[in-house]
Amino acid sequence: MDEAGFLSVSQMLELQEFAVEHNCRLVLTGDTKQHHSVQRGDALRILERSGVIVQAVLAKIHRQRIPELCEAIRDLSMGRTGEGFDKLDKFGAIQEIPDDADRLATITL
Repeated sequence: MDEAGFLSVSQMLELQEFAVEHNCRLVLTGDTKQHHSVQRGDALRILERSGVIVQAVLAKIHRQRIPELCEAIRDLSMGRTGEGFDKLDKFGAIQEIPDDADRLATITL
């Protein structure tokens, strides 16, 4: 289950029951520092904190191949928000478009 951080407790229970009923292994991926469930109960965070699940951690950033972007993402992932956004801005990845129509046209390209 990708982005398992979005699952509520009831959704996680339903998924777990399905996996048991169909003799499936359940693999959850997600980052509890990024997303949380919309419905009541933050299932992945609860499982993580209780120690019920075995966790694996990705320590290397693989998606960003451009060194400047990789550094910015590393800063953001480490909680250094100001530094990360400064690097993104310096790289030219941040645009401020004050006009509503121009902004909408830009994001729908």
